[in-house]
Amino acid sequence: MLSFEKVRSRHNVKSVGAGTKNQLLKSKPKNTSQIERPSVVDLSDSIKSLHVTTPAKKINPEKLYVANLMASRRYFPLTKRGQYAVADGEEDGTLTRKYCIVGMCEFSDGLVTKELYVCSCAQAVTSSQRIAALDSYVESLQDFVSDEANAYCMHRRAMQFLPFPELEEADTDHDDSDDDTVEIDQLAIDPLLVAVYFDGAYGVIEAAPKLRGGLKCLTCTTSISRCEHIHAYRSWAKDNDIAIETELSFHTSSTSFSCVSNEKIPYPLPAQLKSVFDDYEARRMDFPERLVPVTPRDDDVCEHGNKWDSRCPVNNSWIQSTSVTIHKLHSSINCDDDIPRTVYYRPTVGSCSCRRHYDGQPDLLLNIDDRNFVYYDVLFHFLHAMINTGMPLAGLHKTSLATNKCMSSQSLIPLYLLRRAWNCFARLLDLDYCTLFTCAKCGTDPDIVVCDATDVGVRKDLLPHIIGETTITTAPIRGSKHADRVFFDSTTRKLVGKLCGVQGKRRNRAKKGGLKASELKHLIRELIKNGHKTSADIISKYSRPGKLMEEPYATLYAELSRNTPVCGIFQVSGVREVHDILGRIVQEGLDVRQAKNAADLTTLQRYCPVLAKFLSCVSEMTVPVRELVKEILQLINSPTATCPVPRSHCYPRMSDTGNANEFFPSLPRKHADPTYEADKNRMQRSGDECRKESWGHQTLSPGIFTVYCEHGICYGFTLMESHESPRHPFLIFLTRFNKAPRVIVYDNACKLHQYALNREPHYFKNSYFLVDRFHWRGHTACTEGYNMAAYRTLLSINELNSQVNEQENAGIQRLKGHLSYMNPDNFMFHVGLYYAMRNFNRVV
Repeated sequence: MLSFEKVRSRHNVKSVGAGTKNQLLKSKPKNTSQIERPSVVDLSDSIKSLHVTTPAKKINPEKLYVANLMASRRYFPLTKRGQYAVADGEEDGTLTRKYCIVGMCEFSDGLVTKELYVCSCAQAVTSSQRIAALDSYVESLQDFVSDEANAYCMHRRAMQFLPFPELEEADTDHDDSDDDTVEIDQLAIDPLLVAVYFDGAYGVIEAAPKLRGGLKCLTCTTSISRCEHIHAYRSWAKDNDIAIETELSFHTSSTSFSCVSNEKIPYPLPAQLKSVFDDYEARRMDFPERLVPVTPRDDDVCEHGNKWDSRCPVNNSWIQSTSVTIHKLHSSINCDDDIPRTVYYRPTVGSCSCRRHYDGQPDLLLNIDDRNFVYYDVLFHFLHAMINTGMPLAGLHKTSLATNKCMSSQSLIPLYLLRRAWNCFARLLDLDYCTLFTCAKCGTDPDIVVCDATDVGVRKDLLPHIIGETTITTAPIRGSKHADRVFFDSTTRKLVGKLCGVQGKRRNRAKKGGLKASELKHLIRELIKNGHKTSADIISKYSRPGKLMEEPYATLYAELSRNTPVCGIFQVSGVREVHDILGRIVQEGLDVRQAKNAADLTTLQRYCPVLAKFLSCVSEMTVPVRELVKEILQLINSPTATCPVPRSHCYPRMSDTGNANEFFPSLPRKHADPTYEADKNRMQRSGDECRKESWGHQTLSPGIFTVYCEHGICYGFTLMESHESPRHPFLIFLTRFNKAPRVIVYDNACKLHQYALNREPHYFKNSYFLVDRFHWRGHTACTEGYNMAAYRTLLSINELNSQVNEQENAGIQRLKGHLSYMNPDNFMFHVGLYYAMRNFNRVV
């Protein structure tokens, strides 16, 4: 098997030493635009004209091969950058079940970098081995590329026409893993298709029920059922507690999980059923010999409206089954090995043929198919093991099987039957999700929320099954503009920052520095020109060439020089008492340093610590200081003053289908996602602002986004179809909350605040956006206004556990190995069940 990882290439090569060779391989082009990727030819017209299955006329086999690939979508980008799995084809263009691995190699003549494809097929193996043995540096680059391209196999020629997404530069940071590391790309579920990276090479394997072992390699040519890729895959599954034949084979939808039992199972069990369990465990009672349906109530009727017959099923010999097996945790009780048991049914008194089956709940049994019954102890045991330890169902079965072999001569429930029993049992649990996902203290409008994402995702290829796009469009809503919210423009901002010792993205300010005399004069002219005469006067008075600005002005202006909204530095838009104090400072010259005004200073310290620190340190409340406070107050109110309040018709109504990728039982959606002018013209990122980097899995969705209240109750989650961004919490708060939370704690709160101001400044006017204490260390370009630790005197914030989200999400990480290999419906159900049980345990 060929390895295309770190492929080295050549042509008319110069002899280079090992050090130079490695340097060429590891270095990236300074300008990625100089890389000439293989050209993509537009074959849309020719491909549309093809009839893939039965062509009416003779068609170029290679065009037919490309058309078949695109129609069947049997081509996949892999985790390793520049490598792809592509279905093999016959000479006539039809597809086979085999797969080839196609990789990209970079070549450079020192000025331009070009890429060529290499392939693992038999036709290309010679040229690929030759290319892999040569160096990266090429003198006659154009001739070399032309010669190699002319010798392409059909797989490599097809790659030029397939619509692969562009490669992201961020992915290159993850390409240097050891060859011994096993990486898995789940390509499809039904049928199971997996790409396995091992020993520097990829292989594609599929489920093969007829073969011994159940797996077959579609890349290797020999030992296809026991090659190194299959061995690596089994080892990986074992290390991750995944049963290959079961955990990765969810061929049925969650809606098909069914059993005979249909009564809701209370949680926890009532006293009467607890007494039955105690009698079983103390051996005061055994499972009944006659499994009879309960006597019906007078109002119980079948689907045809007929009443159930109340006579005794035993006396009337209404026998459903005599072959009964009761499955316990470490053994199974068969009718042949123990007391013979009989299952009865009840007919109706009418002419229909409906039957009322034995449910099993009074005897703590789950009736799967009138022959197999599972003791509740098994299912409750797995429920709590999964929630508290992250044990997968296959893990429980392995443990029980080992105990059974060691201590019992009886048989044990097979895994497929246990899985069916569990999925039916879990869906029969009588859990009030609406109540469990609501905090008793916060209600349906939590005042303080903590939100974050966790990378527990599901397969991307199945996401279209549950994720739909909103088709209802409305007039776009206009939010505030970034330029209207910041104190200085970009040019002035840099000069003021330099004057105050701001060092780019470094949090600590310089102790020495300042502006040259010419720079200081230029700054003052620009301030006056842009309408900042007050700041020009202050800077002229408290600044000297070659020195930093005097305190406390330097600290305040360092904050104002950041590319941050003023209403983010001073988050008091909705705090009326702070507005009153600032108004008195502007109009009356209120001095908060005086003892009689201590209460006012305390209020400022509680809600606006940055400004309180400045006002408590100024030598006197001069006119320029009062004017500066006035300008700050105007910019605090600017986002809501410069844009209208959106009207109700701007928010589209919800469709009947709703969003299956969201789970908020107590917070139903009020409306669909509106449209915004800001979404049409997204602002480009500038270098001096915070950004949250994201690296995603090639085949799994980015994860889920959860919302908690201050008491640690999860209100729900959404399955993210794109990388985590401020859009996820923004839409949750906008479409599901009756009013925006007063305090929003989020590790990317600075960007969330700006995102909200660009779209809904009125809705989020009264909200504090705070970065939790743990993640604040990474926000080196942020203002202290977003620092949660700065609000020490605001008790509701100071006493908040800002890590409640991280702590609770750590538990679900233990389930990641098997949650990620479920179909989306089953994934959403199990994640909802996990958080419901965690909420239940926290409340109890």
